[in-house]
Amino acid sequence: MPKSENKRQESKFGLENANNKSKVFLIFLASLLAMMLFFMLGYFVLTTTQSISFLILTAVFIGVGFGFTIPLLNHMMLEVSTLQQQGENLGLFSMGVFGGQFLSTFINYISYNYKAIYGVASILAFIIGCIMYFLFQKLIKK
Repeated sequence: MPKSENKRQESKFGLENANNKSKVFLIFLASLLAMMLFFMLGYFVLTTTQSISFLILTAVFIGVGFGFTIPLLNHMMLEVSTLQQQGENLGLFSMGVFGGQFLSTFINYISYNYKAIYGVASILAFIIGCIMYFLFQKLIKK
């Protein structure tokens, strides 16, 4: 692929200069942290209540978190990938998402206490949100 086409592709994703790249990642990062907060709140409510109205609220929280996080992470993967790496990186991303869904089915073998499972999921959502925040802060500084 000629360099002019590669340059055009990079501009399409808003990476033509470092200042714009930092702004884009800060917006993504803020959105990602907000969505991880929705996940965390949803799982936390599951640990503390059995009321049907709160369970509906939980479904909304987790749905909003999942519905915005997956496309956002997909786009962030495209932002940090070169044209040659995009297919490979999106494949790894999909493998991670579906691999996590597959492995989550084995949680029932660890404990039958659903409040404990949802509590751990809430804590993991918080930890993953913090890790992603610090990793993307390092990426922005580069």
